[in-house]
Amino acid sequence: MKSDSFLDDLKPGLRARLTRLGKPVAKRRGELLYASGDEGRTVWLVEQGRVRLYVLAVEGRKLVTAFVGAGGLVGEAAVSGAPHHTTFAEAAADSRLIAVPAADFRRMMLDYPALTLRVTQELAERIRHAESSAESLVRQSASARMAALLLQLTRGKAGEVRG
Repeated sequence: MKSDSFLDDLKPGLRARLTRLGKPVAKRRGELLYASGDEGRTVWLVEQGRVRLYVLAVEGRKLVTAFVGAGGLVGEAAVSGAPHHTTFAEAAADSRLIAVPAADFRRMMLDYPALTLRVTQELAERIRHAESSAESLVRQSASARMAALLLQLTRGKAGEVRG
């Protein structure tokens, strides 16, 4: 059964193997993991902290598409053949991550169907969130969107992909 955390859903042996394949990385609040247009070479496992995914508006304003918390996965598009990132990813808080080379992560997905299924679930959740956000922009007034966001914040679910 799917939990709120990508890492928690993995069997301990698989989780340990992924962690061994990667390199521990510490990022301070505001530090980039990657920028839009960067080549996707790494899949990031969030052990502690929080990562903000965003795009830049024409005027340079950050439009946040998601937050990924502890136990989450970032940069997974690198294993799907996408040549470049389409978002920015930055530490929204001091964070501890595991940087797994995309080629190694891809091999693990081929060897472990449960990992592939879980990555697919993560991508589907991101798509659902993006579709919901787009629908909200079209169907709700600014004040209704703000009220919905405040309600989500009180529930701890505002744009967060928990894992």
